[in-house]
Amino acid sequence: MKHFEIEQKYRIKNPLELRLRLRRLRARRTHGGNEYNELYDFKGLLMAQRSILRLRRWGRKALLTFKGPRLKSKYKKRSEVETQVDFQKTRFLLKQLGFRIAARYQKKREEF
Repeated sequence: MKHFEIEQKYRIKNPLELRLRLRRLRARRTHGGNEYNELYDFKGLLMAQRSILRLRRWGRKALLTFKGPRLKSKYKKRSEVETQVDFQKTRFLLKQLGFRIAARYQKKREEF
């Protein structure tokens, strides 16, 4: 069973203008707010493989995501497996298994 993430990112100079265009197209904002992320590693093994294990909290939802190394492609492409989890229990479990937080970051996210 293979799952892939294929993404293309764009730098938006004027987010307000983009929101107005989306509203004119009758797109509705379904969710928005701050997102909190923790990247975990085990003795540098994931970093050495260019892989990521991320625990994300966004509102009431929490996701655990594994991303494999980037694959050769025109776009950013990598294998990805993601599942919804309980944030606190998963954080505890990862620490008990010997994983340590390698990085933390936050960002704002909106879905339309």
